[in-house]
Amino acid sequence: MSTFRNMATMLNLGRTLPGIKFFEPNSKFLRWIKKTYGDRLIYDVGAGCGQVSKALSELGMKVVAIDINHRERSEYSPIEIANAEAYSYQEESVVMICRPCHGEFAEEVIFQAARCHARFIMYVGLEKNFRSDLGPHFQSFKLALKSAGLEGESVLVWERIF
Repeated sequence: MSTFRNMATMLNLGRTLPGIKFFEPNSKFLRWIKKTYGDRLIYDVGAGCGQVSKALSELGMKVVAIDINHRERSEYSPIEIANAEAYSYQEESVVMICRPCHGEFAEEVIFQAARCHARFIMYVGLEKNFRSDLGPHFQSFKLALKSAGLEGESVLVWERIF
């Protein structure tokens, strides 16, 4: 991460933002994630209000919600206020990025998750944003699920192979 980007990230740590939801998981997504990753720790990166974390928790899944900012309202507690681009993810975990902001954020989280030996990295987003959000990592991801959210988001997954 560049020095400028690192400074900008640290200056933004802990701001309070509106409680806007960007990804609303549907029942198809929830059934799929429970079946596929039910026994793994899932990091909900950029958790926002925590609606995805809440839904996963209600399924009995182990989830850690991370966001760099507080929200005016939250659906899940606790949301850990932390920089996901420098977070120490647990080995063999699932790092999930849902509807990220565009730019380097998703790429930096992917680099960090790989450095920490996460087993799976899951990107949930709109098809039109796949290449721009994932950058050079796009070719390493495989389509895992279509129509995962209320706006037609799809799920791409990268798996660390030993």
